[in-house]
Amino acid sequence: MGNLTTVSNYTQVIPESAGGAGDTGYGQNIAVTEDFMAISAIRYDALGLENSGCVYLYELDIDGIPIESSLQVITPSDLQPGDLFGDPVKIVDDYLITASFTKGSGQIYIYDLSNELSETIISSPSSTPDERFGCSFDLSEDKQYLFVGALGSDSSTSSSGAVYCYSLSDSGYELYTVLESPRPIPDAGFGRYVEVTSDQLIVGSQNSSTVFVFDIATLTLDDVIGVGLPRAIDGLGVPIDVYDDVMVLVPATASGALVAH
Repeated sequence: MGNLTTVSNYTQVIPESAGGAGDTGYGQNIAVTEDFMAISAIRYDALGLENSGCVYLYELDIDGIPIESSLQVITPSDLQPGDLFGDPVKIVDDYLITASFTKGSGQIYIYDLSNELSETIISSPSSTPDERFGCSFDLSEDKQYLFVGALGSDSSTSSSGAVYCYSLSDSGYELYTVLESPRPIPDAGFGRYVEVTSDQLIVGSQNSSTVFVFDIATLTLDDVIGVGLPRAIDGLGVPIDVYDDVMVLVPATASGALVAH
């Protein structure tokens, strides 16, 4: 058993609106950098709209403590009831990225933290109901490439999933290809999680025992993780995280985690 640590110094971050009656989903998703903390409340009735959702954004002091006076409550310009805005949420460099994958086929929202939270909305190119475009996303370090998962996409076969790949141009992010699973299986949910490293795109599926690793520039398949394991691990790569040269894949239906070097 690992060592247990008792935390004695902590700060509670609960805005008054998030701590009200009912389940607002506060803390459903959290993103933290050296300068910012973003906390989603996907079922908060923002602007009086039921289950519309919002994201609470704080600046952090030099000790990493949220500055209460810096709080900004982010809601999109097209907010509607039932959007569940704020699931998931990430901060990459000076961009805060979040989604409403229940809004039509799904939408993602990019807010520029260096430019008064200027908003960019990217909608699914498909009109497929329940495509869940925006269920995952990530940016390359230089912000040149944006990848958006859509686990309900029918591009290959029913709900096999897909990843929409965008490249930054003078006019914004433009779709240049749709990446389908190298092994399209109905209801696999390819694209449930995506994670970007300096030179690779890693894609997990909702219902699969494999994780695919692609070259980020060419999108050629570099590796398939899960093949050759003693047994299949259901939901391998739901979710995924990467730091330095280590990839952590948490199975959805099994205890423990697979650490790939």
